[in-house]
Amino acid sequence: MGEIAIHIQLGSVMDDVRADLTGTLARLRAMGYDGVELPGPAVGLGPAEFRDAMVEAGLAAPSATVPWTALLDDPEVTFPYYHDRGIKTCVLGWLDPSMLPGGAKEGEYREKIVKAAGILAGHGMELACHNHEHEFATGADGRTLMEGFLDSFPPEVMRTQFDLGWLDYGGADAVHFMERYAGRRCGVHLKDYIDDRGPQREKVAELRAQGIFIEKRPGFLFQPVGYGQVDYPKIIEAVKRIGYGYVVVEQDRSLDRTPMEAAAMSVGYLRGKGLGK
Repeated sequence: MGEIAIHIQLGSVMDDVRADLTGTLARLRAMGYDGVELPGPAVGLGPAEFRDAMVEAGLAAPSATVPWTALLDDPEVTFPYYHDRGIKTCVLGWLDPSMLPGGAKEGEYREKIVKAAGILAGHGMELACHNHEHEFATGADGRTLMEGFLDSFPPEVMRTQFDLGWLDYGGADAVHFMERYAGRRCGVHLKDYIDDRGPQREKVAELRAQGIFIEKRPGFLFQPVGYGQVDYPKIIEAVKRIGYGYVVVEQDRSLDRTPMEAAAMSVGYLRGKGLGK
């Protein structure tokens, strides 16, 4: 196919991973995935066992979402788990409001981030951040909080792993952020959803009537990539133009079909758009 690999965040199919890791990896490879992303230290294999499992499945594993408090508060203890499993990119899975511009602990966390990035770099690894929607609120200086956060670090300290679903939900322009911070890119998370603000609001209403919705965001439902309201045809063109090495499918929850069914739909859509190796 092309040069851009398709990975999946294993947290999207975590029940299957816990029930049968080897079988789940084989099924993901057969679906068309080229790699996986670790959901923190949740996969219960030792370093050699994990690397062997990836080789056997024919899957790459360059990145992991890392519990942000553990990595920033105690990086020397936290990073070896990922280093020993061949992970290159440790991604902060949450940017707490306290560390963003104007946050109560902005300065404290800036120092911790610089220290953690330095430790990772010393072992051939890198630090990246993953967003949700709150980072795209406008700060006191007129920039989004995400822009203020990223611009306070050089690229070698903080890379980006934008989550394009949450970015879209936060009202921001995914392609703009991808292009502006192209020099910081590692992978990019592809996530889709429907909600009661979008063109599939009637479907959302039907699902809510059946009791199917995300409790914290009524009127919101995750969907396989390409089946929601995010403009993925436009985004995929940008992914190709900018030159991402890989994309990561992530569906936090799948309430209207099984997670593996959703995973198959996502990779099928992306391969149909020319992604995948």
